[in-house]
Amino acid sequence: MFMMRSLPWSVMSGVVMMACARASTVSDHSPIHPTPAGTVTVSGRVTSTVGIALADAAISIEGFDQEGRSDAHGKYIISNVRAGHLTLVVRHEGYTTARTEAKLSTKSGDAGRNRIDVILFRTDETEAYLARTRSDSALLEKVGFRARQAAVRDAYFVTPEEIASIQPRTIADLFKHVPVLLDNPVVPTQYRTAPTCTITYVNGIVRRRGYGSNINGLVPVRHVVAAEVYPPRQSPPPPFNSGSSLECATVGIWTRTWLNSTALGPTVTPTFPQK
Repeated sequence: MFMMRSLPWSVMSGVVMMACARASTVSDHSPIHPTPAGTVTVSGRVTSTVGIALADAAISIEGFDQEGRSDAHGKYIISNVRAGHLTLVVRHEGYTTARTEAKLSTKSGDAGRNRIDVILFRTDETEAYLARTRSDSALLEKVGFRARQAAVRDAYFVTPEEIASIQPRTIADLFKHVPVLLDNPVVPTQYRTAPTCTITYVNGIVRRRGYGSNINGLVPVRHVVAAEVYPPRQSPPPPFNSGSSLECATVGIWTRTWLNSTALGPTVTPTFPQK
């Protein structure tokens, strides 16, 4: 599902919107056609902020002729889209236009890059969302989240926009599409392989470690503003290196309540392992 560097996120009319590259929402009965070399099929679902499917949304690729419409379930498919960087534009009457930046890939292991769900805001919801997003982004800048998101390869970042799109009920829901967390409790047993050792930080402090650790219950999911995951055999950057182990995946969770209540000092400028 996830881009290796960061999760895709949207820009709406020059400001942040949200999108989530998640498992395909296209019907299992949708026809599958071969695509020309160097092109992919883009699919996803368009919904409102309360999860209502939006039919007849116009989906287009900026700078290209490809376009489509969402069906009664909000699902869409656009075929023969050139792989690489693009901007997906989604319009619907009564909602603010969403512009979603993505990087499409022809690699089979990167299929999640090509599946983009988009949440549209009503015009009256836009300002409140933007105010919270600006506040969240400023706080995440202070703890170095945005710097790590931009600089660390092969890590997974769950942004505030993605969390709003996922609408998680548990902490584990935030990570159910992160392939490195093979022992995620929401992943069906038949899809798991060897248990994954995880070291879980909450607001930069180790809270849980071990094999098969259940991360639910650490904090209320409604308080989580962002998260980051570093695979095993990768040295995580500060502040996740104090109790790290190369055998384990490192999970970092940031909560809005802590970020808002803590007197944060100067912006953290993390140092990263050599690539």
